[in-house]
Amino acid sequence: MAPTRRARTSVPGANGLKLSGGKLFVSNSFRGTIHSIPLSPDQKPAGAPSLFATPGQVDDFAIAGDGSIYLATHGDTIMRAQADGTLTTVLPTGGDGSTAVAFVPGDPASLYVLTTGGLLEGAGRPARLLRIALPGGPAFCDQAVP
Repeated sequence: MAPTRRARTSVPGANGLKLSGGKLFVSNSFRGTIHSIPLSPDQKPAGAPSLFATPGQVDDFAIAGDGSIYLATHGDTIMRAQADGTLTTVLPTGGDGSTAVAFVPGDPASLYVLTTGGLLEGAGRPARLLRIALPGGPAFCDQAVP
C-alpha cells in the first residue's frame, strides 16, 4: 500500500478504517481494494498489509460477526467480501451512490446503507437511508435523508 505517483483524480485513496479480530482493515477507493494489517496486543502494526479483497469500487464498509465485509460501492450495489476473497452482490440495484454501511449493535440481521442520491452520477436525487435484511434480503426500509 505504499503511495505511488499518479495523476490527480477525484476518487480518494485510503478511505475507511475498521478494527476487527486483532486486525485493522483499510479500504482504498482509488485502488478498489480492502487490506488488513495485523495488530499487536497493544494495537500497534505487527506485520505488513495483506490483500483481503479486490471488489473494484469501494467506499465505506462494515465487518459482520462472521468476518465477512459488506461494502458500499459508490454506486447502485452493495457487495459482500468473504475471508477467502469471494465477492457476492447483496443489493444489486437501488444503492443510489452508496457511501456508508453499518450494523447496529444487537441487530446483526440488518445492514444500514446511506446513499448520496446518485451525486457522482449527476442524478441529484435526495440521499436515502436503506435497511437491508440479511442474508441477501431486499431493502425493507427506505427513508429520505434531509
